Amino acid sequence: MDFRILHTADWHLDARFLEEQKGILAWIQARAEGLFPDLIVVAGDLWHTAQELNDQSAVRLGFDAIRALSDVAPVLIVKGNNEHDRPGSISWLTHTKGGHPIVAYESPKRIFLNLDENAFSMEGGDVLIHVVPYPTKAFVQAGMAQAVGIDGSTEEAVKILDAYFKTLGAESMQFREGEFEGRLPGKFVLGVGHFNVGGSVLGNGQTLVSQDIMIPKSSLGDAACDYWALGHIHKQQDFALTHGRARYAGTFFHKDFGELEGKSITVVDMTDASDGKVLVDLTEIPTPSKAMMSIDATVEGTEIGTDVGAGWKDTKLRVRLRGTREALAAVQDRSVEDRFPGAYSYKVERIPSIERDIRSKTIQDRRSFPDQVFDWLEATGKTTDHPNLVRKFAEKTESLYQGENPS
Repeated sequence: MDFRILHTADWHLDARFLEEQKGILAWIQARAEGLFPDLIVVAGDLWHTAQELNDQSAVRLGFDAIRALSDVAPVLIVKGNNEHDRPGSISWLTHTKGGHPIVAYESPKRIFLNLDENAFSMEGGDVLIHVVPYPTKAFVQAGMAQAVGIDGSTEEAVKILDAYFKTLGAESMQFREGEFEGRLPGKFVLGVGHFNVGGSVLGNGQTLVSQDIMIPKSSLGDAACDYWALGHIHKQQDFALTHGRARYAGTFFHKDFGELEGKSITVVDMTDASDGKVLVDLTEIPTPSKAMMSIDATVEGTEIGTDVGAGWKDTKLRVRLRGTREALAAVQDRSVEDRFPGAYSYKVERIPSIERDIRSKTIQDRRSFPDQVFDWLEATGKTTDHPNLVRKFAEKTESLYQGENPS
């Protein structure tokens, strides 16, 4: 028996990226139709930020994309971290009607998939699926502590999770041996999760939320899954476990300058071998997203100088020009395109250097720090919509430096 998964993650749908995401999701749907997967996974961070129900948000795109993919195969979605998938923003998708069933979970769940019927079940099936959404410390304490019998204090979070994965492992082994709650022996065990695994490598431009709990690879191995479909880390990577394999599918599009690595979706082929082992084969399919490169260049006269090679070809290129105001004003955007030919698109930013002329001496000679601040704003061409707040802040800062009580 064979089992094929289309593994995606970290869609980060948002109005800022709407047009590009719409095009790539249409591409993914077209590819999915020719891949004939048994299951499509979205491993967390479906949304980039909290979305509103209006024509400008990404809600319609997400709804339509999930429903379209469900015409190909059953779809399983797991919640990412709260910065992206706010509570309640995922579970409602379970009520979406499509060609095949759609399930979306915000808390740990055990579910089965019947391959012959292309249907999820709570009673049993060919595939046992362990669903593990993003585990914040509060989530661990509230959702898992009682199940594994460990006190859910903050410092016990990792210990709780370690015991939890061992519990999943016991269920996995019983499922394979036909000893799990009287059910027939199953064929495959799949884990779907959104968390940070120790030793994972971040993609360029990615930062992680501060409350991340690091999951050791040994804990994933204890769960005895044949494959872990993971989200959260944007750089595609996979690794062997003591039992099975795990992979971060990564994002399918570039959203930050500095992201140069390719983006892809992953096809997972699992085969029930004659010796009772499950063989797992991974195929990475690149998406048509363009890398996003950033170059800093200095302008002298009308010349744009940089020692960067030709790595910008076919990228979304951001060029940050630095120089005097006069030099920057003399450089047209067309000159930037001529200097860096062959990019897919261009974004030009002009960053003037602070001119150290007689104005700087005037600033230094002023009596008060607030006056110096406003002279600096004038000298550098900057403005503020809140001059009173700026002056009050400067006055408090000056008082602190003079040893006074600023209150």
